[in-house]
Amino acid sequence: MHTSNTNRGGRATTTSRNDDEDDNGPLSNEGALSAKIIGALPLEKVETKRSLENKTVKELTAEVKENQTKKCPRSKTKFEGPYPLEKAELVDFVLHLRGEPVCSVCFDQFEEGEYVRVLPCAHRYHIECVDRWLASKSIRCPVCQHPADER
Repeated sequence: MHTSNTNRGGRATTTSRNDDEDDNGPLSNEGALSAKIIGALPLEKVETKRSLENKTVKELTAEVKENQTKKCPRSKTKFEGPYPLEKAELVDFVLHLRGEPVCSVCFDQFEEGEYVRVLPCAHRYHIECVDRWLASKSIRCPVCQHPADER
């Protein structure tokens, strides 16, 4: 199968693909993730402290529990003890678990309301930045090198 695309310079490019190629495998021949695997990685809407304060305690606690199971395996900070009980503490804790609101690929801040891609290690990136990274550079998280195709 041949597909034709137009690049930014307006030139047509042709790529060929064997119909027998398996798109279900996590890796392409170049050691990059397939578009199918990248597209299956979760997205998350960027929220500020103010928008998190509108969530219920139950929603915040659920996010804390979910993020605790997805924590980066190389992280040296481990939370031990009971979860915060006060809503304000839960909001601060969720913000802490989400990490800095900055894309570690392009170093731009995330904007409230935009969607970011969340890797299995819980690191967050602009969708375009990390998709390009995973499709062409590496199958691993740019920060911690955790495989992006592991669940």
